Amino acid sequence: MRSAKAAAVLAGTVVTAGLLTAVPASAFGGETFGCQVSPGPTGPYLGNCRNSAKFGPGPFSAGFLVQGAAAGTTYTWTVPAGYQILAGSCTSTSPGCRVDNLSGDDFVTVSVKLQQGGQSKTMTATAIILQVCGDVYC
Repeated sequence: MRSAKAAAVLAGTVVTAGLLTAVPASAFGGETFGCQVSPGPTGPYLGNCRNSAKFGPGPFSAGFLVQGAAAGTTYTWTVPAGYQILAGSCTSTSPGCRVDNLSGDDFVTVSVKLQQGGQSKTMTATAIILQVCGDVYC
């Protein structure tokens, strides 16, 4: 009985360890960062993103979002010069940042520095906007 119970606990530990390795890269304790292009399909904000040709030539917006950050986290956003940012986003208290009026062959890389209790971590994602002709990529 004892060895069967130990085997069950070990099996559960192995399964749990396998699940933990599939979790996206994170900072501090589970934060994730990524982007999503609008208009376009919705889904998780994990890693890089790109536009969909079926939504036409644009303009597009790219939303960047930190998820899973602890209360009290501060954010320092870095968006390349020349890009239009939605007013009220990309602030030190906002886990989100939106870049507007993207079109053509545009690659915008946004980074965010998270700060919690004296520690910091920088995360980066890129929105890839491919030029669209009709409903296909040019």
